Amino acid sequence: MTEEREKTLWDEALVVLDTNSICAMYRMTKDTQKTMLEILKYLKDKLWIPGHVLYEYQKNRMEVIKEPISKWYGNPDFFNNNYIQQLRNFVEKLEEQKYYHPYFEDKELDAFKKSIDDVADSIDYIRQTVRDEYGKRKGEILALQNSDDIFKEILTLPSGKEFSYSEKIKIMEEGEWRYKQELPPGYMDSSEKHGIQKYGDLIIWKEILNKAKTDNCSVIFVTNDVKQDWYEEHEKKQNPNCPRHELLLEFMERHMALYS
Repeated sequence: MTEEREKTLWDEALVVLDTNSICAMYRMTKDTQKTMLEILKYLKDKLWIPGHVLYEYQKNRMEVIKEPISKWYGNPDFFNNNYIQQLRNFVEKLEEQKYYHPYFEDKELDAFKKSIDDVADSIDYIRQTVRDEYGKRKGEILALQNSDDIFKEILTLPSGKEFSYSEKIKIMEEGEWRYKQELPPGYMDSSEKHGIQKYGDLIIWKEILNKAKTDNCSVIFVTNDVKQDWYEEHEKKQNPNCPRHELLLEFMERHMALYS
């Protein structure tokens, strides 16, 4: 990918959003969400959402909204550790057996007990601050269920029409064969998902191929999926830099069909 080629793509290509790239915005801070919405508005004329992406997004939106609460806003580990009581128990033992080892000098023990009281006050303050801040974030997250700027903006973006049920059945039949051969995309979902959901990536891919052919355009596909049924083999969660060659071949073949 040369700089010139990359510039041309950003100038001319259709930017296609995957379901997970839309859902990722719900995991961001409010300020970052606003920035992302500004980017979507800026790119609006270049964006496109496959029909199946829109279906998956709307189907899962409420769960995605609440996901950060269960994932990131449970009590931190230190809430469950009673450090202060452990320290007080330690002091109590020292005082009970002050004529034997281990022992502290009286002035050091008094200073130690005062320090424990100070630490107890600090930990109480920290815990309350965490509760307050977590409570605010939870409230903001739940408010999205009734007033969701991301949802409103996504619905204004150009989108495709979902395949019919019979068309999906044909894609699923093809997918059964493709997955056995580990042909991308989507075969790595086959053990985790069921029914039509198992073939979601392939359905989206077929929509992208049709759109690229109809509009005779290149595509920038924005996805957070880094599994190897989209990219050439890479270190997990590292920056994959090349789509699977089978996908490139299939894309180019569909384009070439325009001129045959």
